[in-house]
Amino acid sequence: MFRSENHVVPDPPCGRAMSIEPCFHQAPFYDCKAKRDADLGKVVPYVRHCEDVSWGSEDC
Repeated sequence: MFRSENHVVPDPPCGRAMSIEPCFHQAPFYDCKAKRDADLGKVVPYVRHCEDVSWGSEDC
């Protein structure tokens, strides 16, 4: 189901998820080699950001 905005039901109310894999809402994002935070969605091709939270990650 899609999240409603302003208490209005979205059209369509639900859709197919990009992946059946679970979303890790607290994914590790520290790059030890660079000694700084990293965007895992840009580092490896098989990881992307979750649909529901921007800081989470999931496998493709």
